[in-house]
Amino acid sequence: MNSKKIIVGVAMTAILVGIGIILMGKNATAVPLVFTDGGYDADMQAIYDAFYKNDIEEFAQEFPESAQKEAIIQFTRYDLNNDGVEEVFAYAHNSAIYCGTLGCNLDLYTVENNTWRKVGDWIAIYPVLPNGESAILIESTTTNGYRDISFVEGTTFKWNGEKYD
Repeated sequence: MNSKKIIVGVAMTAILVGIGIILMGKNATAVPLVFTDGGYDADMQAIYDAFYKNDIEEFAQEFPESAQKEAIIQFTRYDLNNDGVEEVFAYAHNSAIYCGTLGCNLDLYTVENNTWRKVGDWIAIYPVLPNGESAILIESTTTNGYRDISFVEGTTFKWNGEKYD
């Protein structure tokens, strides 16, 4: 009886891995997005200060028992429109302030006139798959001059001239 469970488990794993390979292979020239745990540079600190710091402080005051699990904001960069200025992705997680039953906040920022502006916001379970592969891909295709962004489950977001839809 246990051998049947093992066979079914192996078969399901093979199916899921196969689906993942198909989705990841959707565009072989896509660039996987990788988040780091390193320190913030000046731009990342400016985004943190402008978009996250006050929320985290207010949440800690209102719910001190929940604030013990401090939010983690991870960043990565990518020049999505080839203008020489990298946009910044921020993945906010590890706290009820940014996470719900569907996942945690994944935001995208671009700088205009020395001010950071949010141009994308999604809910992501985690931007990295259990096998270590990125769940977010920067596609080689563009829309309105910006690279398309795909998630491995098959959703692709395109630039509408103001933000990603």
